Amino acid sequence: MKPSSVRPGTIMPDSGLSADEAQAIAYYLWTTSAPAKTAGSVRGGDARQGEKLFVTRGCRGCHAVTAGESGASNRVPNLSGIGLKVKGDWLFDWIKSPRRYHPQTAMPQLSLSDDEIRHLVAFLLTRKDGARDIAGVKFSPGDDTNNGKKLIARYECIKCHELKGFPLPTPAYELTADTGKDAVLKKGRQMIAYYNCRGCHQIEGSGGTIAEFLERKTFAPPTLEGEGARVQTSWLVHFLQQPATLRPWLEMRMPNYGFSEQQAKTVAQYMAALANVEAKDEPIVPAADEATARGLRRLAHFKCIQCHPATADKQLPADVDPENLSINLTLAKSRLRPSWIKDFLTRPKAIAGTQTRMPAIFYNTEGVAKVDQPDKDIDSIATYLLHMTESPDVALAKLEAARKHEQQAPATDWSKMDY
Repeated sequence: MKPSSVRPGTIMPDSGLSADEAQAIAYYLWTTSAPAKTAGSVRGGDARQGEKLFVTRGCRGCHAVTAGESGASNRVPNLSGIGLKVKGDWLFDWIKSPRRYHPQTAMPQLSLSDDEIRHLVAFLLTRKDGARDIAGVKFSPGDDTNNGKKLIARYECIKCHELKGFPLPTPAYELTADTGKDAVLKKGRQMIAYYNCRGCHQIEGSGGTIAEFLERKTFAPPTLEGEGARVQTSWLVHFLQQPATLRPWLEMRMPNYGFSEQQAKTVAQYMAALANVEAKDEPIVPAADEATARGLRRLAHFKCIQCHPATADKQLPADVDPENLSINLTLAKSRLRPSWIKDFLTRPKAIAGTQTRMPAIFYNTEGVAKVDQPDKDIDSIATYLLHMTESPDVALAKLEAARKHEQQAPATDWSKMDY
């Protein structure tokens, strides 16, 4: 009867319903709803593990679980009373496949095992803040569904909610085609807001909410400041549609929002517009073997793989604190723009911020060279990364074997040749 008493700040209006009217609408919805076909049992869940997963899997970036606490927006439900609202089996199925119930939902498909979902459900069912006696609300066999249907029509519930048996409202908009950078930014910002990307990522100077709840801040999702200048457009479009693991040592994973190709392009174009670059891939210039070989040797000299895994199987270096690791270098040639690699190696602190663990190897923060040939080294390493086909360790071993073979080859006495 009073939505704000259940969810403070909700955009659901107080329509002034009487108790009888509220019960009539509830009865109509209850009797006309299709029965849920749940896919799994919630037995065996551990609420303590679920509470931890709620943070490490990113749920806390959108949802609050304490009464009076703010979530991502008024549109995102506070889950402090979820244990009073839903059944465990239904909640299990919702988390497992949100779009099966609501194809347009902003709730993503999470990469969770059934056991992890059970733990989350066990935790969420403990959230019963604002408990009140709802067990006393009972429907009688003589209740009339027609009354509820009439009330739904009168209060125009279908202007916001899709209900079976009611036609969708048709808005009378005069639409014009938006073009240009401003239109690209507007559409992108709408998607960023709708899907609450700032719950995990910093974008345009704000966001990254989930980091507040992580013990190790370096395990937070990456900032997306400058993302458009960093990655190839085609890579980003593909990644948004099929998220892949970039840092396997992190517990948090990028969820799948079920973006269409056009939605993914909208976000990629927005990121490019923010970075003032064209929303298309930068070409990778072919390189001679000598150039890539020099880049490989310089990469080894500066011990880049000490922090960056560089194997095709994504295995991590042994005996290394994950907090000191960064993205696998084998991803560079498909993921990164050539110009960004060079710019980042030149001024890492300016590009990634002073908090980055990437050292300033070639120039200090004042732009003074720290090595003999900084530009040549930067160009060589970038060239190698963009043409790398195998692990640097394997490639170095081959180079060393070739060098020893040349040294051991017998010298030719040209004076004894028969001309």
